[in-house]
Amino acid sequence: MEAYGNTTDGAAGSMNSFVTLNNSKLELVPQSVTTIAMQNVFFLGNRFNQFLPVNKKNIFSFYNKKETELNEYLKKTNLNYSSRQDILNLVQYMSK
Repeated sequence: MEAYGNTTDGAAGSMNSFVTLNNSKLELVPQSVTTIAMQNVFFLGNRFNQFLPVNKKNIFSFYNKKETELNEYLKKTNLNYSSRQDILNLVQYMSK
């Protein structure tokens, strides 16, 4: 069984049949194809250990006192919210 772009028979383990309490055997047939994809999700945290996923709304709430600077940065930069380096650059810029 493999994942990441390949089809799979079901869950993490693979079973072909199931025996019930009255010893009748049921054949297990998958009803759908499961696709698994890897995705990076980044979070912003504050000193109170509160974490929010990185998206435009949460960035503005995180830097609510620096809205002008944030708007400036977002106008000149095409921020990719799934890029670690882009998020690090944003945090570094906003820390100035």
